[in-house]
Amino acid sequence: PGYFTLFLGLSRPFPDGDPCTTHLIDETLAAELTGIRHPSINVQFRSRHYPELSPDGTTVVYATYFCD
Repeated sequence: PGYFTLFLGLSRPFPDGDPCTTHLIDETLAAELTGIRHPSINVQFRSRHYPELSPDGTTVVYATYFCD
């Protein structure tokens, strides 16, 4: 098994929420994600864990899922 990883840089702050959470997704959405092995996506707001990664007013999002 592998791991799909995506970093997104947003030019705006993201609303308050958990800095790390797992989102369970339905089979319809899972079918659209290449090689997904488990219907869930882990999302972290890396700029909350490491504020030095992004300037004020921006957000770094890290999203992952297990895949083939």
